[in-house]
Amino acid sequence: LQDLANSFRMRYDSHYALIPPHITVKEPFEISDDNLPYITSKLRDIAKSSSPVEIDVYKVDTFSPQSNTIFFKIKEHETLSELYANLHQEPFEENTKYKFIPHVTIGQDLSNDEVADVVGRLKMKKI
Repeated sequence: LQDLANSFRMRYDSHYALIPPHITVKEPFEISDDNLPYITSKLRDIAKSSSPVEIDVYKVDTFSPQSNTIFFKIKEHETLSELYANLHQEPFEENTKYKFIPHVTIGQDLSNDEVADVVGRLKMKKI
């Protein structure tokens, strides 16, 4: 999946060199230095108890008109949903700006015409 995503990201994603392909399951959050060992321990517990996440790309989509972001949409399997839920309960801050839509970004910061062109071409390919 990484190679496939990067093959598109190098052309369509302005953050290609800065951020590797990923699925965001938790938005960044701040913690105090005093709380760091506790949060680290909780994250390790989640990692140890989580099953491997199944990643199944099933289409190309966009967040248009809210954002000119193009992405591979990921089927929301139970293991991915459980991981997301575990990272959004105590003691973690609940700072979700958006509804969880599992995806891997392959293009962003494009014009409306570029998005329409790229999405149109990619939807004709078998992903």
